[in-house]
Amino acid sequence: MTKVIITVTSSVNDEQFKSICDGLKRKFGNDLSFEKCVDDGIIGGFIADISGDIYDASIISQLKKMSKHISIG
Repeated sequence: MTKVIITVTSSVNDEQFKSICDGLKRKFGNDLSFEKCVDDGIIGGFIADISGDIYDASIISQLKKMSKHISIG
């Protein structure tokens, strides 16, 4: 069984967390166990650590990517 650590904000309820887990099972298979980690610093979305592979779907990550493309001058 592969352990998956999912980082979410405290506003994510059990149904939403289950939906994230179900989506990861569809993508990576049913042989996954999940651990929930709360970090309000990610603003929204989630980060999944699957055996060291990081899948970052957090809002803060998207904002950082966007800021790289914006130049103020």
